[in-house]
Amino acid sequence: MLLVLRIWSLVLGVGFVVVGVLRMVPIPDLAPFAQPEYVHGALHLVSGAAFVQWGARRPAPRVVAVLGLSWVVLGLVARFGLLDHTDALVHIGTGAVSVGLAVAVRR
Repeated sequence: MLLVLRIWSLVLGVGFVVVGVLRMVPIPDLAPFAQPEYVHGALHLVSGAAFVQWGARRPAPRVVAVLGLSWVVLGLVARFGLLDHTDALVHIGTGAVSVGLAVAVRR
């Protein structure tokens, strides 16, 4: 099960880093909602780097749980108007899976 947590951390971390970079790049051909969001992108970059760092070596379930819980909290806060509904649900979902995997590994 530790291998599953490691793979999850690496895949999620790389995904967050890619999304973080894309959030900071202006793409004029997309809809107006796809404008650069530097704070949002920076949060993705920092969180993605943390997931990659903990996934590259032996992942600590507690750290993955804390990172996941932080995404759940950010997703819940974002539901009150800071992000669109779908974005908030994605954050809550990825955070919940991270917490669930971390708890399963600890048992």
